Amino acid sequence: MLHSINAWNFADELTANVTLYAKWTALFTVAFDTQGGNVVASQIVEQGGNATQPADPTRTGFIFNGWYKDASGNVAWNFSTDAVIEAITLYAKWTETGGITNLAAEVFIPNLNVFPNPFTGEIRILGADGCTLQIINTAGAIVHAQMITNSDETIGLEHLPAGVYVFRFEKDGKVQTERVVKN
Repeated sequence: MLHSINAWNFADELTANVTLYAKWTALFTVAFDTQGGNVVASQIVEQGGNATQPADPTRTGFIFNGWYKDASGNVAWNFSTDAVIEAITLYAKWTETGGITNLAAEVFIPNLNVFPNPFTGEIRILGADGCTLQIINTAGAIVHAQMITNSDETIGLEHLPAGVYVFRFEKDGKVQTERVVKN
């Protein structure tokens, strides 16, 4: 018997006996284990589809380093290219911030853009003119500081080792932070 691969259109006129077959798509749960951070809701994803990257979780005294396929943080998950083929739990990876405890500072620079992130050498900062910038490593040490004088500033940071940094912008007593990764 020949089976059609087309979906049945129920508006079509029925001219003979027809057997309709159900087509099923597997759905899988993508769970997020924040390993001590705030709760991130699970997602239901069609087999072969991509999960949607959730907002970064927060955890006092830590910097979020991304989502990983394993609890020890060895194999990163790429939300653009990794397809969901089974139920999976993704794990948050964290780095202690040392002396940095308040990373949830207010947003006072609405058009701030720090890119590329991750970066390898130079980094570009848009919209932070008039701010003092401090770059802080995971041990809490300030490894670079300067005044941002232009609305479009490029900074050479080739000398910094690979790792996670907090970019702390301050102006008029207000502080805003960004998590930035150097590869």
